[in-house]
Amino acid sequence: MTWQDLIKFIRVLSKTSLADRELEFARRFSQEKVPWSNISLIAEMEGVTGLFYVNLKNSGILDAIPTSIRDSLEKRYNDTRRYTSDILEEANRLSARFKEARIKVVALQGLSLLSVYGDLGLRILGDIDLMVRPKQKEYLKRLLLEDGYHNSMALYPNIFFKNIFCIDIHTHVLNLERIKSRRQIFPSDLTAMWDMVVPLFDQTGHLFILDPYDNLIALSAHALKHGYSRLIWLADIHESLLKLRNTEGWDKVIIERAQLWRQEKILLYSMLLVEYIFGIRIPFELKKGLGLNSLNIMERHLLLRKIRGSAGREIFNLLWVCNIKGVGNKIDFLKEIVFPGNDILAQIHDNNFPHIKGLAYAKRFGEVFKRVCKNFTRS
Repeated sequence: MTWQDLIKFIRVLSKTSLADRELEFARRFSQEKVPWSNISLIAEMEGVTGLFYVNLKNSGILDAIPTSIRDSLEKRYNDTRRYTSDILEEANRLSARFKEARIKVVALQGLSLLSVYGDLGLRILGDIDLMVRPKQKEYLKRLLLEDGYHNSMALYPNIFFKNIFCIDIHTHVLNLERIKSRRQIFPSDLTAMWDMVVPLFDQTGHLFILDPYDNLIALSAHALKHGYSRLIWLADIHESLLKLRNTEGWDKVIIERAQLWRQEKILLYSMLLVEYIFGIRIPFELKKGLGLNSLNIMERHLLLRKIRGSAGREIFNLLWVCNIKGVGNKIDFLKEIVFPGNDILAQIHDNNFPHIKGLAYAKRFGEVFKRVCKNFTRS
């Protein structure tokens, strides 16, 4: 049994609904000599344990799994349900708090997708990612401090803790504060995005989520920012697409919204990946409208590497480069990625880096060069 076999099995089970042919494939696969401990570990690393467990259960495969692994998967699923329920309760309370304070806040990523998945045990949540307008960021921090949250990590001034909850504050869907040259990729003014947000709970609170089309774009940008390094981020896009395509004219709206935010290619990358990985059919006209015919050799190569599961996250920064106009702007972006500011460099190395700037950057360049070379030589 090869690595590709394991990856294919996990990908097939990382969706909310399986086709008959996928169920048959999963059942045949389970009859082989399966390294279940390795597969469950990969599913955990990819963030898809909930989907994996429920599909194993629904397809009648659980009996083929060693008892210890089956119990571990079930426990992880139940723990996820309880934790997600706790987060929802906290988010609902914060929504009322934000209304009192007259501040509008948007929940990003995992918290924005609970209605997409339905079952609270399917999608593991980590941080509570909240976006606020730049001018209101400090106000939101003060509110959280007054509410009992605390910030105990000097390296991460935008992360706040309270009991089991962790809040990460953003002012942009692509974190322009961290890498300023990303302004060449995504507009910094999100006014139109803020104008289209919808309530997370009801009309009375002040915690919102992005319009579904804007959220699809934000999810695609977020997945690329992390080099598509976890399958759950592509699963999020897949499940969001399943919901959107039930709406008349959805494909045309996707193209229009991608053009509004200059994210045509970024959205196209995620469309192509979920089409090959999850088997969803993406209309050709939609892919064409997002720039399919203008994909260059580098873009095609990197996407193929991801489909094969043979690429690390670092080399996907080259996809950002393909979306930046002008040689000078491309160089500026690469320079900031390789040689970020001191605060970002300290976060990358957990403050364990040379305090002489030249030595710190030399160490950083060596690490990046080594990882990129390793990625390009990986089969």
